Amino acid sequence: MEKDLSSDEDMIAAVAANTGLSPEAATRGIKLAPWQSRRGFSTINSRAELRRLQQRLAALARMKERGTQSQEVETSAGAVETKENADIARIQLIFPGKPDDPTRRVLKANGFRWSPSQGAWQRHLNESGRYAAQRVLKTISGENAA
Repeated sequence: MEKDLSSDEDMIAAVAANTGLSPEAATRGIKLAPWQSRRGFSTINSRAELRRLQQRLAALARMKERGTQSQEVETSAGAVETKENADIARIQLIFPGKPDDPTRRVLKANGFRWSPSQGAWQRHLNESGRYAAQRVLKTISGENAA
């Protein structure tokens, strides 16, 4: 193989000569499909991704540092316990019993989902979750006054 195999035709001819394959078979074995040439890792935007992940780790550390906090709020559904569970990163609303239909509709409309394993209505613990919990509590407390 003394030739310069820079072109596809030279490479196909060399493979066909050395292996005994037909030129068509050698072509199928050498030419890559378009998707095959895009293998490997992408380094595009890697610094931004690194910065995003560092900020996420810092936010998780702050949440762990803050710890699990709990408070009780009196509503028309009874005493509802609001719990910021840092271990599983969820804000939870724990009712004394099964909430009525309108209350469940309000919970679902604000992104809360029932968790049988936790025995609580919960959603992701972030500022939006805290705001949604306040909104739910305000709404179900307002139903009592109406």
